[in-house]
Amino acid sequence: MNGYLRFNRSVVERHVRELELVGRTEFRLNSVRLVLLLIGALVFSGFGLLMMWIASGSDSATTEGSAIASFVFGAVTLGFFGVLGLPAILLQWLLRRRLVVSRQGFWVERRTRGGPTIDLPVYWFQVSDFGFRRVGGRWPFHGTPVLICTLAQEADQHVGIRRRER
Repeated sequence: MNGYLRFNRSVVERHVRELELVGRTEFRLNSVRLVLLLIGALVFSGFGLLMMWIASGSDSATTEGSAIASFVFGAVTLGFFGVLGLPAILLQWLLRRRLVVSRQGFWVERRTRGGPTIDLPVYWFQVSDFGFRRVGGRWPFHGTPVLICTLAQEADQHVGIRRRER
């Protein structure tokens, strides 16, 4: 599977060692990636504002169509990166979700005022199968790797999942 899915061997070995010694390991969201996403969203929001400002200042009748297109494109850019992107990134930063894997199972922890809150705990006896799949992508790109966890039928009520009838 190493040829199909690339991973950093030292990071995997560190998590395995921590799981063996402490009994649990945490997979945290990368802070550097969040900061880069935040900077990118701010830059694109600024470009959107700049495009709207430049388009609103053009007086020539010959550039009226391009001014409208520039204003609309700037508004869409500002709406996507500023109105949707910035709050989503800040929410990720504030909640700081992390996946915790222990000897008993795995769950998602998030930071709250009263301490960490556990969301969706899954115990190992409830898991019937793990699978791997790539989602999206076209040749030569293979898409995003996704790990799929299939729960046993009796685990549905405990976890709160409703199965669709086929």
